[in-house]
Amino acid sequence: MNQINPLIKYQNLLEHVEIALKKIIRTRGKTAPLFLEMVNHHYGWNSSDYSKTKGKRIRPLLTMLVGKSLGADVNSLIYAAAAVEMIHNFTIIHDDIMDESTQRRHRATLWTIWGNGQAINSGDGVFALAYQAAISIKKYAGETKALEIVNLLTNSCLDI
Repeated sequence: MNQINPLIKYQNLLEHVEIALKKIIRTRGKTAPLFLEMVNHHYGWNSSDYSKTKGKRIRPLLTMLVGKSLGADVNSLIYAAAAVEMIHNFTIIHDDIMDESTQRRHRATLWTIWGNGQAINSGDGVFALAYQAAISIKKYAGETKALEIVNLLTNSCLDI
């Protein structure tokens, strides 16, 4: 009997995380077109070779694996994983500025194209959207669970 690689199921979930990330960011981008342009560039969504530049998505995968093992709702996991990925990217955007890194995932970093101020604003925007993603978990898992996740995210950001 053929066995199915269990990671294939999680790859499908990662595709849903990617859809959620784009939805969250593009919704905000309707009122902030420069933000959308910058974040699309950072994530590589406007790249012709996105598969090589998107990043590994290890953090959202780990979020989903742990959440699944604890019996979490899949929709909650998608938004929790999106929030974790956005927090990670917020830190990357700011880290690139601090370290004066000119390349990230084979692309110019945000600050090298739009300047430090706009890059900081974009990173802060991604940070805020991560919290919106975490709060949206209340639709699937209730307000108490969403607040627990927001608290966990907050403590993780303070540790970072």
